[in-house]
Amino acid sequence: RGDQDQGLDHLPVQQVLELGGKRIGLVHGNRPRWLEWPGFTWNMFFGQRWFLAPRFYVSVVRRFEGENVDCIVCGHVHRPFIGDVNGTLVANPGSAYINILDRRTQPGQYVSVGMLEINGGSLQASIVPLPERWQELQREWFGNVEREA
Repeated sequence: RGDQDQGLDHLPVQQVLELGGKRIGLVHGNRPRWLEWPGFTWNMFFGQRWFLAPRFYVSVVRRFEGENVDCIVCGHVHRPFIGDVNGTLVANPGSAYINILDRRTQPGQYVSVGMLEINGGSLQASIVPLPERWQELQREWFGNVEREA
């Protein structure tokens, strides 16, 4: 459940799934607003999305301490990322939609999804860029649901 999913309080904030013999942690990954606000303000003025991102991924891994996960899939920063964070594979698929603020502060950002492949005991994460026309199709199908901040 993400930080903008009003009405979905019945969904867990985080969850561990066992798939193909691997334990996968799932979490959106939002942090307290008092911690997010400096980064948001920085982004508004300087267009730099990664102000607090390294610490963000460390905090995501800490949420699953003791869960013995093989991989954590998270979101929140809307930027694709795959990496080893304190010995844990962390994958952020990016975003299948780029909002108005991100388009202004991060021109050239692309829409994407992630893929986890479990094969013969190995686990591999990848980022799959979506076609540029993807956002146009979304607007055709669902209408323009963006609101200017």
